[in-house]
Amino acid sequence: MEPESRLDLTVVVADVDGSPNLRACLEAVSASATGLSAEILLVGCRPWRPDSYASVTNVRFITAASNALVPELWAEGIRQARGNAVALTTAHMTVGRNWARAITGPLVAPVAGVGGPIDLAPGAGLVDWAIYYLRYSTFLPSQWTDGPVRGDVAGDNAAYRADDLRRHSAMFDRGFWEIEFHRRLRNEGRTLAASSGACACFGPSYRLGAFLSHRFDHGRQFGAMRRETGERSRLALVLGAPLVPMLFAFRVARRVAPDRTHTRRFVASLPLFLLMAGAWAAGEATGALFGDARDAALPGKTSSAATAGHS
Repeated sequence: MEPESRLDLTVVVADVDGSPNLRACLEAVSASATGLSAEILLVGCRPWRPDSYASVTNVRFITAASNALVPELWAEGIRQARGNAVALTTAHMTVGRNWARAITGPLVAPVAGVGGPIDLAPGAGLVDWAIYYLRYSTFLPSQWTDGPVRGDVAGDNAAYRADDLRRHSAMFDRGFWEIEFHRRLRNEGRTLAASSGACACFGPSYRLGAFLSHRFDHGRQFGAMRRETGERSRLALVLGAPLVPMLFAFRVARRVAPDRTHTRRFVASLPLFLLMAGAWAAGEATGALFGDARDAALPGKTSSAATAGHS
């Protein structure tokens, strides 16, 4: 069903664990959208008190299943979005004043998706460092310049044309997985672009135990998807799992080598990094062997909650 009215922008904020950074995230996103017709969809795994965020305008609160993963939260937000452009982020990110315009400005055909760099927030701790290097080292601001992107952009700091998302909505039944979506776009002759002005800062974020659980669940879902699509065989996924942590570490070490500060932080967080990468690899192998155990938590079971802010 088509939304009743169109806005310039919908920002989908996934909040999987009640992030302590949530208020700062919402305030920063709202400030960046000043002058645009925009809405913020806060999609999460627990109910909020909307009056706690009354200072942030145009926020709609959507409560999902208690064990939903970030891709599932994004998918629900995409389904309910009313913007001509849809930007995705998480509650662990804080964006700059010009972020909304910088992330959507390059969305002119044939560009179908835009991504910004991701940096570490000043208050990030050791666990945050390990998560950052595991998830976001590809998007270091020093290495993220404007122009076409040959690889992928991070779903945690990206924007897409709503028409493209609606056209491929069937592929989001198990969540929005940006790599699969990007592959589909490129098969259509569309491109991705980088916007250096659309920087987001990561942290403070997860508790260690919560992140390890999420990494395992993400890996299991992804492993099941790769097996089902024939991208990788079950045997290859299982036999390759023990090598994954060291392979990830080698790739990150090469990326951060030119920067002494990042190199020092990566080395300090390496034991945690390897533990997190191991959780992903174990989940991926489990998904290859036994499939995805999360069908009961698909985002179609999500229901809307209260709305706060002003139209």
